[in-house]
Amino acid sequence: MPPPLVDATLKQYQATRADVGHWVVHPGGSKGLQAYEATLELPPRKLATARTTLENYGNMSSPT
Repeated sequence: MPPPLVDATLKQYQATRADVGHWVVHPGGSKGLQAYEATLELPPRKLATARTTLENYGNMSSPT
């Protein structure tokens, strides 16, 4: 189930998660990406760019 804060914030703008075209997430590590995917109910393709960044450059926690 998505966190209530995500849906509540979107509701303020008369939007739902389905209305979001792109999610910008911090590619800190694979566990983080898995958590975003599960919590926001995203298909794997939605985090493909973040996974590519992680694969090519590693954990970007400190640099970003």
